[in-house]
Amino acid sequence: MLKQVITFKIEGMKCAGCSNHLEKELNNFNGVIKATVNLATEKSTVEFDAEKITTEDLILKIVDSGFKGIVLSDDIFKKSEDKNDNKDLKRLIWSVLFSAPLLLNMILELFFGHGKVPILGNGFVQMILATPVQFIIGAPFYQDAFKMFKAKSTNMNTLIAIGTSAAYFYSVYNLFVVSHSLSYYFETSAILITFIILGKLLEQTAKRKTTMAITKLLNLQPNTAMVIRDDTEIEIPIELIGNGEIIVIYPGTKIPVDGKVIEGFTTINESMLTGESMPVEKSKNDLVYSGTLNNTGNIKIKAEKIGKDTLLAQIVKSVETAQNDKAPIQRFADKISSIFVPTVLVIAGLTFLGWFVASDFNVEKSLMNMIAVLVIACPCALGLATPTAIMVGTGKGAEYGILYKNGEVLENLQKIQAMVFDKTGTITKGIPEVKKVVAIQTFSETDILSYAMSLEQKSEHPLAKAIVEYGRGNNIEIKAVTAFESFSGLGLKGVVDNKDILIGTKVLLKNFDVDIDEYKKIIEDLELEAYTVVLIAEHKKLVGLIALSDTIKEEAVKIVTALKKLNIETWLLTGDNKNAAQAVARAVGIQRVMSEVLPSDKMTVIEEIKEHKFVGMVGDGINDAPALVKADIGIAMGNGTDIAIESADITLLNGNLNNIIVAMSLSKTTFGVIKRNLFFALVYNIIGIPIAALGFLSPMLAGTAMALSSISVLLSSLALNKKEFKVN
Repeated sequence: MLKQVITFKIEGMKCAGCSNHLEKELNNFNGVIKATVNLATEKSTVEFDAEKITTEDLILKIVDSGFKGIVLSDDIFKKSEDKNDNKDLKRLIWSVLFSAPLLLNMILELFFGHGKVPILGNGFVQMILATPVQFIIGAPFYQDAFKMFKAKSTNMNTLIAIGTSAAYFYSVYNLFVVSHSLSYYFETSAILITFIILGKLLEQTAKRKTTMAITKLLNLQPNTAMVIRDDTEIEIPIELIGNGEIIVIYPGTKIPVDGKVIEGFTTINESMLTGESMPVEKSKNDLVYSGTLNNTGNIKIKAEKIGKDTLLAQIVKSVETAQNDKAPIQRFADKISSIFVPTVLVIAGLTFLGWFVASDFNVEKSLMNMIAVLVIACPCALGLATPTAIMVGTGKGAEYGILYKNGEVLENLQKIQAMVFDKTGTITKGIPEVKKVVAIQTFSETDILSYAMSLEQKSEHPLAKAIVEYGRGNNIEIKAVTAFESFSGLGLKGVVDNKDILIGTKVLLKNFDVDIDEYKKIIEDLELEAYTVVLIAEHKKLVGLIALSDTIKEEAVKIVTALKKLNIETWLLTGDNKNAAQAVARAVGIQRVMSEVLPSDKMTVIEEIKEHKFVGMVGDGINDAPALVKADIGIAMGNGTDIAIESADITLLNGNLNNIIVAMSLSKTTFGVIKRNLFFALVYNIIGIPIAALGFLSPMLAGTAMALSSISVLLSSLALNKKEFKVN
């Protein structure tokens, strides 16, 4: 099996019935592994087996289902224009021009009786005005309804086409067959179509606002950059920048690519990516990111990641993926929407028959009530209730530097009952420093550091980097290493200067039969002071100790306290020694500690906690990745390793622990909005359809109510943008 994932822009979806129908068709298509269709974003993401079907097959399947599918470009910065808005605006203008005289006549007749403006009351004039609205301006309703009919499905346009056609053709019947009749309903069909087009335009405007977070992110990237070519500065479009090019960044300009500073010093505003307002100092060898703003100094950078590989592009991609995904609660709305239109058609038919009998066979009254039922029914509100809230919620998260992998994560985050923290780089800053070096027997501190550095230079562990940096600062020599071995979570082994050197934890040294009992008291005393102690042995003899400490993050106590207030159990899960782990846990108030845990065992611990609790795991390193995957919700620190970030459900771009509470508050608020939207959409239809069926609503009022129902759901979701989130 050759798995591929592709995203389509879907044209022609009008309501939840459309998106449900297309999703069902795609998922039933041989070769498709999983397909999701999002009405709010008008996109479909399809995972398929490329050995069975092609992209062209999928496009044809979308067409067969009654829609148009356009493969979206990999270039997320490529601007796309929505031409449908202009087309709908033109349709609305023409519809208003033809419908206005009909509306005027209806108002005059309502207040002053028949005959005040004879020409407007003429049936033939009314038909001439209504016909273009019905069959030219309203053609898309018929076309879409016919496509759905061919696909053996129905949608909102089915209801509109049947309802407006009933009013139009009944009026034609009265005009040509019952020639003496003054009862024409041409204005009903024409004004209904006008209201529906107006409602759709307003809906599109509101929907566009739900994607403002993506738009803001896309607008962060500058259009041009100053590069140095042949010793000359030239301004070029950023699309022409190549990896390795030297770019000059002046104060007040945005950085076009991800790169490394090779010259100069400045401060950079990274708030647009991380949510942190304080400028960050940058000098030689520091990384800078596309879309961030250079504040003070001139710098030169070397381009390392361009286009879709930049951090900004990955953030945009992450937000888009989350917005296109479906939250579990959406399945509830989908089930209702899938049977909604057929049910409404049955109710409309029963309404006509009921009124026909109850009103002594009054066709006009029966028809108007039937039309009111058809047009007040709104599956759109149900279809938009969840995805629009997810879109705004994930966009709001991006403003705080919080990236959700999908809508399910946004919904489930509020369920967390236990939060498990890694220590180094999560609770602590992840920048340990060497504080003490203890030489034993005939070895000097220089010898100890030289052996340690020589092995640790091959490791990416924060402790290893700290030892190497300390040694270099003291001009200690790094020597050649042979027979190098790494023991995950325990330490390293190798031959240095023809000596078998072992460096790591007490567990590792015990595994190699190194006796450390004589120095046990020294080690324990250091650990009780919250030092992490690295042991160095040579030929099964302990020859030295290196004590390191890491600074606890300022916000660690605050976040643990906030979690306790929410009755969330807190855990510290670390490979560090027991004493150091407990010292850190005491300092921040964490309740439970699991120390000296190997990376492979972290998963087991998470599984055990999951038996009783819904678990969140917060980590930043490679050794945290399996546990992040195993947890119900994995949260990665954005300043951590790529593999941890890829394994996580949520990424905190700025590494600020406070954003865990922000993410949880946003999850709870977003889910509250979803429930409110669904409640409103259901109540609207549950109340509105019977009111229309009982004859209390004219078709035009019903059409207005239908349009307002979708818009109100959208405005409810957009209200999320006004809310601020913080840790109390």
